[in-house]
Amino acid sequence: MTSKNPAFDKLYKILKLEADTGYRDKAMIGGLSQFAARWQQEAGDGDDVKKIADILRTYSQLNPVDPRRMAINQIVQLLGLPPNAIKPTAAPPAEIAPEARIEPGAAIAGTPPEPAAGELTSIESAAPRRPTEKIEAKAIPAAPVVERKPIERPKPKPLPEARDEFGNRIGLESPVTVINGIGPAIAEKLERLGVKTIRDLLYLLPRRYDDFSNLRPINRLQYGDEVTIMGTVWDAGEKRVRGGAAIFQAILSDGSGTIQCTWFNPYVANQIKRGAQIVVSGKVNEFNGRLTFSSPEFELLDSELLNTARIVPVYPLTEGLSNRMLRKFTRRTVDYWSPRVVDELPDSVRNSAGLMSLPTALLQIHFPDSIPALETAQRRLAFDELFLLQLGLLRQKRQWRNENGRALPAAQDRARLETFIQALPYPLTEAQQRVIDEILNDIGSTHPMSRLVQGDVGSGKTVVAAAAMFLAAQSGAQAAIMAPTEILAEQHYKNLGRLFETVNGPELPQPVMVRLLTGSTP
Repeated sequence: MTSKNPAFDKLYKILKLEADTGYRDKAMIGGLSQFAARWQQEAGDGDDVKKIADILRTYSQLNPVDPRRMAINQIVQLLGLPPNAIKPTAAPPAEIAPEARIEPGAAIAGTPPEPAAGELTSIESAAPRRPTEKIEAKAIPAAPVVERKPIERPKPKPLPEARDEFGNRIGLESPVTVINGIGPAIAEKLERLGVKTIRDLLYLLPRRYDDFSNLRPINRLQYGDEVTIMGTVWDAGEKRVRGGAAIFQAILSDGSGTIQCTWFNPYVANQIKRGAQIVVSGKVNEFNGRLTFSSPEFELLDSELLNTARIVPVYPLTEGLSNRMLRKFTRRTVDYWSPRVVDELPDSVRNSAGLMSLPTALLQIHFPDSIPALETAQRRLAFDELFLLQLGLLRQKRQWRNENGRALPAAQDRARLETFIQALPYPLTEAQQRVIDEILNDIGSTHPMSRLVQGDVGSGKTVVAAAAMFLAAQSGAQAAIMAPTEILAEQHYKNLGRLFETVNGPELPQPVMVRLLTGSTP
């Protein structure tokens, strides 16, 4: 990583060391929270700098490993790097050696190299690399020339077959009741949403998202913010309000301040206990001059965070199903089944269009790592939908064109067409003549014609259609011109009637008759 701000480079290396040592807050002497103020002073002003410093101040109070990894990933994105730019390179050691720790004021040598210009990189390969060691050049004898054989790369191991508790093979078309936790009652509710099979649940896409990935300390909260905080429950209990209704209130602290959270569901008392560390996401409200959370999403820190501290999917619901339930079932389904979905799109098409794989898109559309990843997943699924529609239309068109059509003999009679053209009050343009010739070739063959004539208003599309109608009538067939409104249909009727009156004559074997048919015709 190279940046115009050396403080960003320094922080990246510190975070990389912290990840490699198991998120134990040992990368800096005194911890990352104490380093926050010094780093902010070095980095200067800026919204991203303030956000990063806020996350660093709360880092030491978070439980390893998932909450701290999530905080580091958020800092990485604020540094302008890919979401997974920092990953542990090996299993964390039992204890980091004192000499490996970074002093708060120490300089860090080495900068990971940038990819070469034009080099294709994946999301993971675009992550900053560790600095390479210096190698001394030594003279070595020339190696004998040998024939190079192609390297045989190991094929990826196929995923194991999925089987139910009785050993029966299950697949994407199996009913949702094979998913752990979904019984007949929940399956009936899911069916109201059109979900009957595992594949249906994979494609039950969120209707919107709540972005709770903005992690912030309590003392930096402002009214109206949609944020996530992590803290310890100082006090919690049920309270009666006017009318006898019961509410549940908890006071959270993260070391920077305290805030009150209120739930109008007394059953949360079974999950939120005094001394517990929880994650809360929601919109900051104000009550009696104090900032509060009203009915926010919450989860325990030691659980998998599906409803807080991330971009949270919001699904279409039905009676008896909550978003928390759907997220739980969808997560189980996506984690296990999305890698088993076959991507029918050829690699050549996917690479040329810059699309992610279908299994990755299904995972990111439900539980995105970032907004760019979500948009890329949406683009892939939208491409699939339009691509399949186009293939279906092309197949239908090919089947239709393979059927025998009626060739119109008058299309080969240029003299009869000239009779129509000479009756026009104006000469045809080159574009009109070219399009009429193309239509003549089509209607003169035994293949059905399907053609779109495109042009600006006033460019003469109607007279091109009139020429084709004239030749159809001269072949003993009928032709119809359709209009979206009765007024426009009447205009066409009058204009075409006057035109064909001029064309009709004793030398014309098939006089053209024009009639008007509208929705109001009895």
